Amino acid sequence: KETISKALDVILVLLLIYLVFDPVFSVNHPHQNPVLGPVSDFMLDKTPLIDTHCQYGVFVLYFLKFLFSFLPLSYQALNLISTVLFYFQYLIIYSILRFILKSQLFSLISLFLILEASFFATIGGEIAAYPSVGPLRFGLAYILLIFFILKDQFSKRSKFLTRLIW
Repeated sequence: KETISKALDVILVLLLIYLVFDPVFSVNHPHQNPVLGPVSDFMLDKTPLIDTHCQYGVFVLYFLKFLFSFLPLSYQALNLISTVLFYFQYLIIYSILRFILKSQLFSLISLFLILEASFFATIGGEIAAYPSVGPLRFGLAYILLIFFILKDQFSKRSKFLTRLIW
């Protein structure tokens, strides 16, 4: 039973790569410009929230500025960043579902319902071309949820981890 469970997890990881990756690196100017414009301004030393409009928050600007120091500032690079972040978002959601539901089957079903809703929300499946519906906008909440789960799991076992998180 444990080998079947691990095999399903491996299949899920591979399936997520297949479902999230966009080999064309689709460009969607109306949805990517509100992210790339402020990042471009910020990289040109304009002050966030004063000289540039950043509707998704300042944390996103600092995060993307760091990533665009390694990647070229382009729509395709933003799509690649979004793809990787969506992949990790779905892995985190699956992990949270496994923790809450305690059932691999219900976690898989729930994750696939979430995936289906995400793909239909973008009308076409180019999910990475819409950074406003994904982890660039809502990712901080998933990180906080992971910290709460870690605290719950390890607080009784490790005082060091409890102090580190709190």
